[in-house]
Formats: sequence, structure tokens, C-alpha cells
Amino acid sequence: MIGMVNLVAGSRVAPELIQDGFTPETVAVEAARLLTDSDLRLRTKAALGEVRARLGGEGASRRAAEIVLETAHSGRRTVS
Repeated sequence: MIGMVNLVAGSRVAPELIQDGFTPETVAVEAARLLTDSDLRLRTKAALGEVRARLGGEGASRRAAEIVLETAHSGRRTVS
């Protein structure tokens, strides 16, 4: 596995269409599967929800950015 969502999940959540496997046809097949297979769609949504929770849930990127800014500002020296 090389896709970030799959790595975080520890299982195949999303298809990994890389190099020669990434064609209009394979993208269309995978998209059609999600649109027509309600069980697959529900399992995928649930797995993506678990990935989101593992990454800190809603607002995680904002919290991370705030921590980075706080850290940067606390170490900033003013030049006189």
C-alpha cells in the first residue's frame, strides 16, 4: 500500500491506481463501483470516517496549524 488513506487505515480503503493502472477505464470502473454498490459505498464511508478520527477528527488541520504558528511566534525574536 502506498496511498495515505490506506496507510493510515492499515487496509485497502481506496483503490491504488498507479502508473499503468491509472487509466480512464480503471478510474471509470472504480467510480462506477462506488456509485452502484451501496455496500461498498457504506463500507468506504465508514473506513474514511475511521481514518479521519485517527488523524484527529474534524478541525485537526486547523489545530495543527495553530500549534505551528504558536511555536513559531514563541521563538521569534524582534530585530531592533
